[in-house]
Amino acid sequence: MIIDRNEIPQELVFALTLPQLRQAHEIYKKHCFFQDFIECCEERRTEGTGLCNLPYQTLEHETDILCKAYELYEKQADINVSYHVTMENVIDAIEKQILNGELRPHTEPAPRVVLVMEDGIVTASYTNAPSIQAEVIKLDKEYDSAEEREAVYEALAHDPELTECECHITWPRREKETA
Repeated sequence: MIIDRNEIPQELVFALTLPQLRQAHEIYKKHCFFQDFIECCEERRTEGTGLCNLPYQTLEHETDILCKAYELYEKQADINVSYHVTMENVIDAIEKQILNGELRPHTEPAPRVVLVMEDGIVTASYTNAPSIQAEVIKLDKEYDSAEEREAVYEALAHDPELTECECHITWPRREKETA
C-alpha cells in the first residue's frame, strides 16, 4: 500500500511483543512527565513559587535535569499522594540540587549583539551568534510624536517572536571619569 505524502493515515497497526509494548509505554510515560514537569516549572516561575533557579529557556533540552526529575518522581510516586504534590516535591528537590551545585544546567553563552553608536548613529554591529539579525529603530522626540513612539513600543511588546531583554549601555569616556 502506497500512502500519498499529504495523506495522514487514520489508523496504524503494529505487532508488538509484551516487552516492546512495555518499553513503548515507558517512553511515552516519560515523555508525558517531561511535558508536565516543564509546564509546572513555568507555572511556579510565574507565581514566584520555590527558588525559581531552573534554566527555563532551555529546560526542554536539559536532559540531565529532566531525567533526574523523572528518577526522583519514580522514587516518590505514591498512590496516597496526588500527582501535583509529588511534582511540586520533585521540582523543589531539583531546585535544591541546582542551588547546591549537585545538578548543573548546560551553560551555553547567551546570544549577544553589540551595537556601536557615534553621534546617535549605529556605525558597527558585532554578535557571538551569526544567525542573529540586529535591528535598530531610531526614534527622535523632535521628529516623532509621542503617539508614534508609543506605537513602536506597543508593537514590539506584542510581537510573538520577541522577548524583552537586558541592555547594557557603556560610555567608555564616562566609565573612566567614574573610576
